Amino acid sequence: MLRGKLKGSSVPKIIDLLARSRKTGRLAMADGSNARGKLYFRDGKITAAETENAFGKAALEDLIAWKEVYFEFQEDLLPLQEDLLVDTDALLLRCQAQRPPGSG
Repeated sequence: MLRGKLKGSSVPKIIDLLARSRKTGRLAMADGSNARGKLYFRDGKITAAETENAFGKAALEDLIAWKEVYFEFQEDLLPLQEDLLVDTDALLLRCQAQRPPGSG
């Protein structure tokens, strides 16, 4: 199990770590306002995303915008349904391009 707290553009950093490690499991997250969400990975690829208000791509877009995140990754936990197959490299490049200069 991996757990911790990150600030700034933290969700893309966690995604990068899990993608490069080719992890399979569930990344559970809570932001500073106590909103909750989950990302599921299979061999480092995001296969499902959910928040309290959204699923799939909409949930993923919400989660990558979170700035302060408490997280916990548990290996081998999979969703009931995998509805995404995200190219994590492309996602991370897009996140990096959207960050303001000097933000990390």
